[in-house]
Amino acid sequence: MSRLVVFLVVAGLSVPAAAQNKLAGEVDALARQVSKLRGLPVKRPIARGVLTRDQIEKRILERIAEDYAEADVAGEERCMKRLGLFPADLDYKDVMVKLLREQVAGFYDPYRKELYLADWIADEMQKIVMVHEIDHALQDQSFDLVKFTQPKKDNGDEQVARQALVEGDGVAVMFEYMMPGSDPWADDRVANMMGLLSGLSGGAEFDKAPLLLRETLLFSYEKGLRFVAAARKTRPWSDIDAMYANPPQSTEQILHPEKYRAREKPIAIKPGKLATLAGWKRVWSNVLGELVFSIYFREWGIEKARALRAAEGWGGDRVQLFAPPDDDGKRVGALVLIDESAWDAEADAVEAFDALVEAAAKANDKQIDKQPTYAEWTSLGAVTTFVERRKDRVVYAIGVPPALAPKLRAELWASWKR
Repeated sequence: MSRLVVFLVVAGLSVPAAAQNKLAGEVDALARQVSKLRGLPVKRPIARGVLTRDQIEKRILERIAEDYAEADVAGEERCMKRLGLFPADLDYKDVMVKLLREQVAGFYDPYRKELYLADWIADEMQKIVMVHEIDHALQDQSFDLVKFTQPKKDNGDEQVARQALVEGDGVAVMFEYMMPGSDPWADDRVANMMGLLSGLSGGAEFDKAPLLLRETLLFSYEKGLRFVAAARKTRPWSDIDAMYANPPQSTEQILHPEKYRAREKPIAIKPGKLATLAGWKRVWSNVLGELVFSIYFREWGIEKARALRAAEGWGGDRVQLFAPPDDDGKRVGALVLIDESAWDAEADAVEAFDALVEAAAKANDKQIDKQPTYAEWTSLGAVTTFVERRKDRVVYAIGVPPALAPKLRAELWASWKR
């Protein structure tokens, strides 16, 4: 669900309803301007409206229900808690709703084909927000955003990458609208200005949200803008159009546009069956990706620049979460988490292994084995965590019952298919 965010998050102040209604009435004229700027046709009039915070919260909850089963939300929440990316007492859905309620200034709903403007944004931001959301409406009319951003239940990393294209497109149009007659992409500093435009630098809910949620929210806009700007520097908008037919497949491709151009596809990890965990239920399976690996390293105290470097060589991964036979659907401490990752080169795997060892050492109590390519710990919950590297591949396991750890370790490597 951290992958769900489809809204432009620009904080602002309350304005009179009459002014909002006037702006809503200007959508058609503004849509013609955006259409000419962006090069996408207005195929049909854009429905529009103004919503209060309560109405926006209601619509957010409806979107979550439309896109995600409760089991999917619960599985992701428990996985992130097992990784230590969420505190144990966090209510994932509640935090997301509060965060979006605080930050959303406007959004286009591709399901209802309607554009909404929040009733509290400041005068100077009104048209800028509307330009962004009109661009989403035009994207939808040409590329079908419902289909394009459909949640990928087993690959959230690819979903975040697709969302970054959609939002980066919208932010880039905003800049070109605000800078008529100039080339905003001639200076790389323009693409770094997104933080000045978004209200995500403040807000009580944003400030207290976990690092994972803050960074994921920002990623689609900031990194998405840089991804689109890298193309717009030398290419026409038609090049961006082509990306909707051939979309980015990973956050790695968003972070490194040259890898998108080279079509450096993520390595698909195909885990084998694990007899060691017979009777256990797999409750979540997904891809962490370069973005989440970098956040994970930072969450456990690794300096940002080093965390980014350690995640940069990501080639592909698959994380799985297993619950014991007596699972009550709530406990996290009894869950076993396994991530199998492949890296671009052995040197990249070494760097990732070292970062995982450092993170795991901070998350556990007692290290009982440390070798050049293997490390193991026990925790207060009498479970085992281990990380092992073999050439360009790394296995990371959290919460394994000690009696099962040796057999599971061997079985993981024996069953790993590439």
